[in-house]
Amino acid sequence: MGDHVGRYMQHSRLRKRHHMRFMKPAHQEYGRFTARMRRVTGHRRRKPWSRPIIMSGCRSQCNETCAPAHQCKLACNESCIAARDPQLCKRNCFVNGCEVSDCLGCMQSCFNETRACRANRCSFVCPLSQPLHKSFRFFFCRACLKLNCQAETERVFGPPPTEEDTQEEGGQEGQGGEEEEEEDDDDDDDDDEDDDDEDDDEDNDDDDDEDDDDDDDDEDDDDEEEGAEGEEMSTENRLLDLI
Repeated sequence: MGDHVGRYMQHSRLRKRHHMRFMKPAHQEYGRFTARMRRVTGHRRRKPWSRPIIMSGCRSQCNETCAPAHQCKLACNESCIAARDPQLCKRNCFVNGCEVSDCLGCMQSCFNETRACRANRCSFVCPLSQPLHKSFRFFFCRACLKLNCQAETERVFGPPPTEEDTQEEGGQEGQGGEEEEEEDDDDDDDDDEDDDDEDDDEDNDDDDDEDDDDDDDDEDDDDEEEGAEGEEMSTENRLLDLI
């Protein structure tokens, strides 16, 4: 009786082992399928529920600080297209070649403000023992942070730029360009009048002529500087839109 039970148990183990051996190709195929799924969906990346407050609360308020870093990052992406390992080239170029200390400092201070707000206002729904990015997994914690802490960061860093603000800045730049053109026309008229006066007056000395030439050179330099500032403002606005 006992031998029969032992043989039966041994037989069942053999059957189980044979079954696992038979299913091994299926498990391998399932592993390949899940590996492809992870690779397509971005394995080990930030979770989607951790993006709303961090992206809209901190990065939008650090646009002015991060604009040069973003411009340098775009230049690195263009320069590393033909590299043997483009990702490694981009990473090294961005870390070693771009000045990102101000941008990272601004982002870190914004994260610190959000953590302090979580401890002060949302401790009853947010687990303080977990990191900040894991707190966004909980619905009520996420809602509390979005309701209270986003307003806190806006109070500290200022409101994020809106589309209306960018359009108003563009309109002000256009008005500034028209005013500069009108001023240039007025300056040209004044120069013509001065030339007529000089033709009428025959008692002008060489020193006065040299002073007039210096004034004209100064006005030309001022016009060039104003044009350069206008170009820089337009490029900054474009970068802010990209960020």
